[in-house]
This record gives sequence, structure tokens and C-alpha cells, in this order.
Amino acid sequence: MTSIADGSVKIQTTSESNPSPPSWFGEVVLLIGYLRKHGVLSKIPAASSPTTPDVILSRAQRAHTRLSWETRLARNARSTGSGHHQTVRYPRRDG
Repeated sequence: MTSIADGSVKIQTTSESNPSPPSWFGEVVLLIGYLRKHGVLSKIPAASSPTTPDVILSRAQRAHTRLSWETRLARNARSTGSGHHQTVRYPRRDG
């Protein structure tokens, strides 16, 4: 009997996971090595990290700077009289 199976092909026959790197991963490794060897990577500016505040506040510290309930209620009472919204009631039709 003649077999056409290739030795580089692996067939998973068990339920155990057998993760493997993606097929293009080897090409990326070779490309990075080439770029590093020729000094191209050193000429590319490093990505800037996202800006972080100088002081990281805890949850309690952030809560301290929030509005009090009295301030919130007063603000909400002022904004309801602005007249931007209008409630319209339509008569119910019983038919």
C-alpha cells in the first residue's frame, strides 16, 4: 500500500489541546531579525506610552471630589425648568 501522508502534517486524534503558533509567526521572527541586523529598528522612534496622571487617586479619594447629594439635587431642580422638554397627552380612543 502506498501512503501519501506528509511527515510534517500532524493529525490530532485526542481531545487534549495541542496549541501551535500561527503559520506566519516564523516569518515575523525572521523579518525582525533581519531588520534588527541592519539597524532599521533602531531608527524607528519608540511608541509613546499613554499619558497617565501624576497622581493615581483611590476610589475614596475620587468619591471625595464628587458632588454632594444637595448639590446634585439643586442642579437637577434648576435644569428641569429649562423648558426644553414638553409632555403631550393625546386623548385615548375607545373604539
